[in-house]
Amino acid sequence: MSIPVKTTIARAVALSMMLIGSASVFAAATGDTYNTDITASLVDVNACVPIIQDVKDLGEVTAADIRASNSKPEKYTVLNVSFDKCVTGQKGQLAFLGTASEDDPNVLANTADTNPAQSVGIGFWQVQDGIGKTLKTTLVPVNTGTTTLENIGGGSDFHKYSIAIALVRDASPAITGGNVSATAQLQINYL
Repeated sequence: MSIPVKTTIARAVALSMMLIGSASVFAAATGDTYNTDITASLVDVNACVPIIQDVKDLGEVTAADIRASNSKPEKYTVLNVSFDKCVTGQKGQLAFLGTASEDDPNVLANTADTNPAQSVGIGFWQVQDGIGKTLKTTLVPVNTGTTTLENIGGGSDFHKYSIAIALVRDASPAITGGNVSATAQLQINYL
């Protein structure tokens, strides 16, 4: 009688080993976990990098070169603003903030400490089509105006915009010679 019991035990052990082996294969196919590292770089809209060229001195300007703020200037210098690493299709706005003239709040006041020129302020105009020498006809008012920049994004491409800066007549009395100085903050808003 012991023989049939041994045979039964041997079959039970063999069956158990087969089930354990099958369970291991099944577990490996569906139950094991593996670690996977996932990384990404999220580009924020404000990740645009503005590159602002220092403004050149306007040099010597005669009273005949100075126009009212509602006219395009004859003599001006250009402030170039470029953008790098912006999202494709990104738009923006530029605004100029500073001490406005009491006589014409659309332009910066002349704040020169020494021998200030009279009836003169500093105005800003957007250059047509972003770059070049053709000015838009409308002044960008200080503290309240903006100029819209279309598609400053485009991957790693640079997108350049130019702003003309010129002396303007800010009051009706005659312009008197002297020094002109002003400080403005360039504010960039991403749309």
